[in-house]
Amino acid sequence: MKINDIVNQYIGLRNAIASKKKEFDQFKKDNEEVMRALEMQILEVSKSTGVDSFKTEFGTAFRTTKTYAKLFDADARIKYALESGDFGLFTSHVNKLHTIELLNEGVDPSSLGVDYESEEVIQFRKN
Repeated sequence: MKINDIVNQYIGLRNAIASKKKEFDQFKKDNEEVMRALEMQILEVSKSTGVDSFKTEFGTAFRTTKTYAKLFDADARIKYALESGDFGLFTSHVNKLHTIELLNEGVDPSSLGVDYESEEVIQFRKN
C-alpha cells in the first residue's frame, strides 16, 4: 500500500470515529438530565418508603451513598502530614511536565524514583 493510501485511510477512520463520538456525546448530553430526573424519582420513593432496593424484570435500582474528597487547602494538608507523619492524603501520581523540566535541568528522574520514557510515533494531520 502506498503512503498516500495509508494516510488517507487513517484520516478517514479517525474522522469517522470523531463523527461517531460527537454523535454519542450529543446523545449522552440529551439524555443525562432525563436519567438524573428518573434517579431522583426512585430516590424519593426509596427515602419515603425506606426500601433500599427495587428489583424489576428490567434490572435492579438500589440506593447507595457516593463519597467525594477534594483538596481545597494544600498548605493545611502539608502541615498535617509533616506534623503527624501521616502522608496518606498524598497519591503516587507523577507530574510528567515537572519530570521533563527536571530532565532539562540535568536531574535524573530515576534518582527520585521516577521512571520516564519517551517513544517516537507517527501522527496524522489532515491538510
